[in-house]
Amino acid sequence: MRAKRPRVRAPRGTAKERAMEQASLKAVREYRMKNYNGQIVVLRAAEQPWWVRWESCDWALGWDKYALQVQIKGIDGAHSTVLESRRATPLAEVLRACLQGE
Repeated sequence: MRAKRPRVRAPRGTAKERAMEQASLKAVREYRMKNYNGQIVVLRAAEQPWWVRWESCDWALGWDKYALQVQIKGIDGAHSTVLESRRATPLAEVLRACLQGE
């Protein structure tokens, strides 16, 4: 029978990166969303994970609980791919229209 090797956790990143990660995790844990009495625009990725598609038909993705008005604009791709270079121009056009109040 082989002896088990002790688990050694290699440090990830520099001390500064680890401190930033800890600060980010703390901020996520402690943040409490507040209501907004205006209009927001939700850029909704066309490709949603299965749990969003099947568990909810909430097109506002929950943002309507926090904002008085929610406008939803569909964009190509998934949450993880909307910033890829092939999608940059269409995304920029949607953002430009939002900023111009269209």
